[in-house]
Amino acid sequence: MKYLPNLSRFDEYIAPMRGETAPEGSILLYGSSFFTNWGRQRAHDQLLAASNGALYAVNHGFGGATADELLYFYPDLVRPCRPSLILWRGGANDYFCGLNVHDAWQISMRTFE
Repeated sequence: MKYLPNLSRFDEYIAPMRGETAPEGSILLYGSSFFTNWGRQRAHDQLLAASNGALYAVNHGFGGATADELLYFYPDLVRPCRPSLILWRGGANDYFCGLNVHDAWQISMRTFE
């Protein structure tokens, strides 16, 4: 069976993140549960402390996200932040949904085109 993403399953979770902006030069954490489990505030605080206040991080991870979903929410969750660096993590959930590594990689690369 072909995987069909449910692009609305995260609407409620990501609603608070929509339109969130960040200071110029920020780092954006974007991906699945790896970032969700880290926690929005904890990730920011740890990166800020590790960089002696030089790195501002915004965590827009959402658990269970696939490459299709990350691509879908990109305009709402990434572009408004105008990050200088995006730390992206994904792929495992695509595999669990039946996509092979090549397919997930191709979808992921479309995210940043």
